Amino acid sequence: MTQTRRGRFESDRVHVGILSLDYRQTKARALFKGRSGHTTQHLLTLLVGLDSVRAGAKPTSSLPASWNPVSQEDAAARARVFALSTALVWTVESVVSYVKDLTRAIPATLDTSLIAKIRNEKDKETKLVLLVKHLSIQEADALTLVRAGYVWRNRLTHYDSTNQVSADVKTQLEGSPQSMKDGYQGLDAAQLLERIEQGETPRLKETAAII
Repeated sequence: MTQTRRGRFESDRVHVGILSLDYRQTKARALFKGRSGHTTQHLLTLLVGLDSVRAGAKPTSSLPASWNPVSQEDAAARARVFALSTALVWTVESVVSYVKDLTRAIPATLDTSLIAKIRNEKDKETKLVLLVKHLSIQEADALTLVRAGYVWRNRLTHYDSTNQVSADVKTQLEGSPQSMKDGYQGLDAAQLLERIEQGETPRLKETAAII
């Protein structure tokens, strides 16, 4: 896999044992793209709609439920938090499923020893790291953000979660602030780390960067 200027991974042909695999053609990748390929666009559409709610938009008569918040501005703000958190969780879960699907492919697209290692590992982030190392992908900014997203997902979905960003991920984020700003439209890596550690909701720039 190679990485584009904006940090997205593009699939190349990878040789595993006697197999020559094009990851653009795997069923696992097709499923992943189907689940998460338009997440950013969906999120932005929701936020545009919430801006209208905040400005006083009323529901149509076809809405099959009662909706009459005391403050539309407050309701829009709370829904924005929900949308950002949900988009981040959805993205991370899609990556988790992608790794799982690769280990379950028939015929196998990975060698059996790697499949066994990934399946035997309980930690989801470690599963991803095992796959990445096997494919000789460097610890690029995009991968670092995804790994940070794994921790943030746990913080958002488990109220008592205390898991921390891995030391190597933290070092990568803190060591390349300009790279993050240049590649992700001004993303502040230090603030991202701080918000994860404090269990705060991701902002739009942070959610979009991880997506």
